[in-house]
Amino acid sequence: MAENREDNLIKKICKELGMTQKELAKKLDVTEQTIVRWVKKPEEITPQSIFTLNLLLENSKLKSKVDKYKDFFILFDELRNIKN
Repeated sequence: MAENREDNLIKKICKELGMTQKELAKKLDVTEQTIVRWVKKPEEITPQSIFTLNLLLENSKLKSKVDKYKDFFILFDELRNIKN
């Protein structure tokens, strides 16, 4: 069962970040073969790597939220300028 969970972690991260396994490997500074091995044998993912993968995903989500706030404030300023 843990295998599917970890396998899903790699696939989930690639999907949510919109990147290929090759791009993920480059981002993590590991070989593409390492990512392929992690997909096939998720039990080989070290705890540090799982932590890093989760941080990468969290960072992406936070950047998305920040972008939404920026868009909101831009719109707010535009609306405020229209009233003036």
